[in-house]
Amino acid sequence: MEVVLQNTLDNVELNKYQTAAAICDDAFLSDIEVLKQVAGKVVAGALVADLCQFGDELILSYTNSVYNKQRVEKGIAVPTTIGVNNIVQNFSPLPAEPHTINVGDLVKIELGVHIDGYVASSAHTTIVNPNPQAPVTGRASDAICAAYFGLEAAMRTLKVGNKNTDVMKVISDAAAVFGCSPVEGTVSSQVKRFLLNGNKTILNYSEEHNVEEYVFEENEVYTLNIFMSTGEGKVNELEHKPTIYQRDVNQSYSLKLKAARALFNHINETFSVFPFPIRMVEDARLRLGLQECVNHQLLTPYPIYTEKRGEYVAQFKLTVVLTPKGPQRLTSLPALPYIHSDYTVPENSELKQILAAPVKSYNLPPLPTPKTNDSSAMDMS
Repeated sequence: MEVVLQNTLDNVELNKYQTAAAICDDAFLSDIEVLKQVAGKVVAGALVADLCQFGDELILSYTNSVYNKQRVEKGIAVPTTIGVNNIVQNFSPLPAEPHTINVGDLVKIELGVHIDGYVASSAHTTIVNPNPQAPVTGRASDAICAAYFGLEAAMRTLKVGNKNTDVMKVISDAAAVFGCSPVEGTVSSQVKRFLLNGNKTILNYSEEHNVEEYVFEENEVYTLNIFMSTGEGKVNELEHKPTIYQRDVNQSYSLKLKAARALFNHINETFSVFPFPIRMVEDARLRLGLQECVNHQLLTPYPIYTEKRGEYVAQFKLTVVLTPKGPQRLTSLPALPYIHSDYTVPENSELKQILAAPVKSYNLPPLPTPKTNDSSAMDMS
């Protein structure tokens, strides 16, 4: 596998990004797919583990249906995670864990797809509304508005020649309008082939006054990933064993345990360089080797982060290409849930002017009917 780091984007590469984006969008927007089968399954009583597993299997059913005439790696780039209320990110519980969705919960859904290492990812926030005929109000709605408008403003500021600090400013401005805080430790990143986090990142929040600046360049691709909290935006690691891991290609070690060697070989063959949920390692005997792989830095765990209990964290994420004519969306956002905030973006503000600017979206290719099996077509009703 070759990791390509050049800053060019030809038609073949763009088509792979677009195909990955089409799968992401279907996973959120299609009447047939996840809006009905995953996001539509975000209802009171749904198991978080079932939603995560369903999202991952849906991605694989699509990627198994494309680029079959060429020998390319494809599949999950970002495992499906569900963050409820104050849980910030990386939550994908094991099937045996009884975490459920309740009425009134704020629910974040995040996932990503890659075709031949070219990544498109998305995240959306919704609320389990006890009365769908009336808007949800209160602080959860404020967090959703702050994250949504923060992302929309950030995307319009992500232009060739602008700086990362320009984007950080509009994120901060959106947070202030809705009385919220950007979440520390969360970032937007440049993406490259087989690389989720490139050298250029955009902090959602930093207490440092001297943030390293850099200029955005033509043909760069970014995942804009905005988190907003009704609290202070301070996160803590949840006392829950991580369930998502990623191979560190820069580390090597001669594993001692037979189970660890078998697990590591299985990971190399199945998951490439992208993060994966440990539940997808179905053989329990292989999981016995997990700790040795982690202890010797062959696998990096993804800790689960939370805000203070009682606070709400909202997230929106999309993938953007920097073209000479401005930023262009690869993935799109679903409609906001039915909410109402007591705050609004001031009419004569700089933020309002930024939000008024148009942004183009790529025309994504049609997808074939996904290949399903008994597990990916499971009934979650």
